[in-house]
Order: sequence, then C-alpha cells, then structure tokens
Amino acid sequence: MENKASRYFVIGYAGWIISVAICIFLLPDSLIANGGISYFSAHKTTVVPYSAGVLLLAFFSYKVAQALPRNSQKMMRAGFKAFSAMLIAVVAIPYGINFTFEYVHTLLSAALFLFQFIIMWWLALKVRWDGISLFLLVLLAVEMIATVMYLGPRKGYLLEGELVFQLTFAFAAYRSISHVTGKKALKNEV
Repeated sequence: MENKASRYFVIGYAGWIISVAICIFLLPDSLIANGGISYFSAHKTTVVPYSAGVLLLAFFSYKVAQALPRNSQKMMRAGFKAFSAMLIAVVAIPYGINFTFEYVHTLLSAALFLFQFIIMWWLALKVRWDGISLFLLVLLAVEMIATVMYLGPRKGYLLEGELVFQLTFAFAAYRSISHVTGKKALKNEV
C-alpha cells in the first residue's frame, strides 16, 4: 500500500470483517435469522465485537477522509466523513431495544446503504470509470435489490446479502482511493 488513505481504509474494513466473523462464530444462528448485520447489536454475546468493528470502521473512514488530497478530492473527503458519521449513528441507535429504536435504526441503515450506493456511482463517474467500475456498480445494484427482498421474511439471507454488498463497496472504494492517492495522482497534486 503506497499511501495513508489506502492503508487506513484496509485497516478499517479488515477490522470490521474480523468483528463480523467473530459475531458469526459467536452467534451462528445469524446466518439464517435474516436479521442483517445489525442483528449482532441485539444480542449480549455479539454487541461488543459488533460495535467495536463498526466504530473501528468509522474511525478509519474518518482517517481516510483526512488523508485524501485536500485540493482535488473535497467531495470524496466529505463522503467518507459522512460515511463515518452514519456508522457512528447506526451503533448509537442499536437494533432490538424497542420498536422506536428498531424503526430508526432500520431507516438509518437503509440510508447508509443508499448513501454507499450513491458514493460508488459518484466515485465511478468522477474518479475511476472503467469496465470493473461498471461491473461493481451493477453488482451493488443487484445486491441492493436482493437485500430489499429479504427485509420481510423471518428466515433468509439478509446478512449474506449485506456482507456481499459491503465487500463490493469496500473493493470499489479501495480502487478509487488508490487511484486518487497513487504516486502519479499525487505528483499532479503538488
């Protein structure tokens, strides 16, 4: 990794992925419970690793925003700061306390996924447009549709759909961050 922004992004997402893996290990029912990633915030055995992983991702996403080039990447920096704030809000308003918390948390989570989808469109169009970006955008769109289909049933693959969406987002965002902070891009910034 050639720059701080890419390194911060990888650290944040790696920590989050590890926390989700720990949660799945501690609560294997999550794979069929159809509760999504937030399912882990509603259980005593997984609330700590879940919260730690999401907050770690929020912290390092904010660090990504700080490490991006100041002059040419104002929108990208703002996007990562907003992403960080939304992650903190998702943890601050946990799923499973009562109906009001669940409703607000669900709306917030949906807004977060939609925000990530919009960020990826913007990054693909403004930062790095190529065949891989197009493929990732189509995959994100399919994942969003599949995830919405699993919002109602009691059993399903909501967690798996959300994980594929998040990993696709992570890969696409990493490509964009690396593109704008690579050695060639940084030479143009000076």
